[in-house]
Order: sequence, then structure tokens, then C-alpha cells
Amino acid sequence: MRPRRVIRGLVIATAALGFLGMLWLMARSGQFRSIEPHFSGHCTPVEGAVGVEDLVLVASGRAALLSSDDRRRRPGGDDSPGGIYMYRLDRLEAIEPPLLLSKNAPENFHPHGLDLVTTADGRGTLFVVNHPRAPGARPSDRPAERTIEVFDWRDGPTPRLTHRETIRDPLLVSPNDVVGVDHSRFYVTNDHGSASASARRLEDYGRRALASVVYFDGARARLAADGLRYANGVALRPDGRALYVSSSTDRALHVFDRDRETGALTRAATIELDTSADNISVEPSGTLWIAAHPKLLSFLLYSRALGRRSPSQVLRLRPSRRAGAPAEFELEEVYLDDGSELSGSSAAVRRGRRLLIGSGFDSSFLDCTMDPSPGAPILLESTLLAR
Repeated sequence: MRPRRVIRGLVIATAALGFLGMLWLMARSGQFRSIEPHFSGHCTPVEGAVGVEDLVLVASGRAALLSSDDRRRRPGGDDSPGGIYMYRLDRLEAIEPPLLLSKNAPENFHPHGLDLVTTADGRGTLFVVNHPRAPGARPSDRPAERTIEVFDWRDGPTPRLTHRETIRDPLLVSPNDVVGVDHSRFYVTNDHGSASASARRLEDYGRRALASVVYFDGARARLAADGLRYANGVALRPDGRALYVSSSTDRALHVFDRDRETGALTRAATIELDTSADNISVEPSGTLWIAAHPKLLSFLLYSRALGRRSPSQVLRLRPSRRAGAPAEFELEEVYLDDGSELSGSSAAVRRGRRLLIGSGFDSSFLDCTMDPSPGAPILLESTLLAR
């Protein structure tokens, strides 16, 4: 056989394998899914806080705290810090713009995931993932040191958020989301095993399972779980005996049994979601609300360029009532949009019939009112106590 034919055959085979690989990746990312928008209710866009990547309800349920940052800014432009905002839910007659609370945050403050822990004595602690930006850095540069910022929260007629401390650790390689256990302990997800942009891309497209969960016990951090792909949202079951971690590229929810004394995690189950899950919120009943990206590649393109759209999705997972099935849920798609109303949904929380949906890049978030279910009671949501 002539060498040219061999080379030509190898080129054709390589191209064919690459094409098939791309088709598989697109299918795995949901790109071929048909989006038929639906929601039983109506939504109002709320301006005043750009890039609401995560949000959490305060214990009274009268407001939500929002993590806001303009993540599309590039060097040479405005590099103002992000902020933590409060959005009131007790004013039914009119929607008020969010109120900035984090005026005493660190100077280079660019918040991402957050969680609020409130104990029975009314004391509140807000944990926030911070992605500081190195001055003059390019998007491809190695990012500045990642941190967890800890705030004291006080509710009341004059709500107050006071910065308490900054937590640094080498294990905080690429932190995404955080969930508090009490006023000093927390878990945080590393969505990648490397901080550099090029290594992160290799992880994503090579489907390398290098993401992890880190546990901070109040004094030091340690690895709690590894071998994950793009560990994104994290949340605790109300009794503190299970930890939930969403895997965006695996399109799944991982469930870990948790030792409440040591914080150790043991894999218990993996729930296929058929969508790329982002942040998770948990109600006292154990019901999960998960914001997701049904077309992950569309979300990646949308996150990098204005003018693009990415579908938004919100799932509700009710715990199974079947005895002996703590890791089984009844899954319902509550909200689906093609990106016209909201692009790139990243978080969702519910209070009664109100459903707030955030986006890490849009200039607004959604305040939605769900239609009442026949005969269903109107339940109020409250932030979880320490567990």
C-alpha cells in the first residue's frame, strides 16, 4: 500500500472520529434538545443587581440575599467590585430594587456562591465564595487567590451585613459554591482541579474527574470528596446527614452520606437529571430546587458574549415518601425558557408562591409568582438552621 494512501486514510479516520466525538459531546450537552417554554405562573424581571449568580432566603423569609457581579467585564473597562444585595419579599404591592449591603466587604470583592446559616438565637452567618481579580489580568491569566468571605448577618428593621474574616487555603483551587454547617464550619466545591484557564479547558473537554469538595472544620480545610466532574452547587439536607453536589458535565446530582461529628462524606447515590445542574437550594421539608442549563454549550457561548441566549430551567425534587428511600426524589420541571425571558439560570429559591430565579450574567433576575395548585396550602420558606 502506498504511503500516501495510508496517510490519507489516517487523516480521514481521524476526522471521522473527531466529528463523531463532537456529535457525542453536543448530544451529551443537550444541544439537540427541543426547548418548549412553560411555567404555571408569571414572572417579572428585576433590575438593579447584575449577574445574580446565587441567592438565599433570610430566616424570616421576608427577603433574599443576592450574590451580584458583572462577570463579563474585561481588563481596561470598569472593574468595580460586586456586592451582596437584599431583595425584599414582604412588599406585595410593588417590587423594590435590591439594596446593597456589602459596603464594608474586602476591596477586591467579586462574589460567587453563597449560603446563610441562622441559629435559634437569631444569629446569622453568611459564607461567600470570592473570586478576586488580579489588577490588569487577562481572562486567560491565572486568577488571583480564591477566598471564602465570612459575614455576620443581622435581620430587622435595619438589616446589617458586617465582614468578619477572610479564609484562605491552598485547597481552595477553583471554588464555586459553599454551604454552611454552623457559624464556622462549611463545605465548598472546587469545580476544577486546576486554577489555570487552559488546564480547566482540558478537564472539561477531556471529561477528567478532578473536581472536589472541601470541608473547613473551623480551623483547617481538608479534602472531603474527589473524583467529580465540574462540582457546582452544594447543599445540605435539613437534618445535616446528607450532602448534595451537582455535577454540571455529568448532568447529575451526587448524594453523600455525612458524619455530623467529623464532617466525613461517603458516596451514597447518583441521580441522573438529564440537564446541567447549577446551584441547589433546600427547603425545610427536604425539597430541592435546582437551576440548570439544558443546553450546556449554549450556556458557555452565552457566558462569553453579549447578544447570545441560553435556555433557563428550574427543577423541583421532592423527597420520595417510600420508606427506606432517602436518596430518591420525584422530579418536576417547574420552569423552562428558551433564553428570551432569562438566560443562563444559575439559582432558584421559593417562598410560598414566589419563586426567585437568578442568572450569573443577565442584567436582571426574575421574581415569579406560581399559580396555586388546587387544594394546596401556601407554605412559607425559611433558611435552614445550623445542622
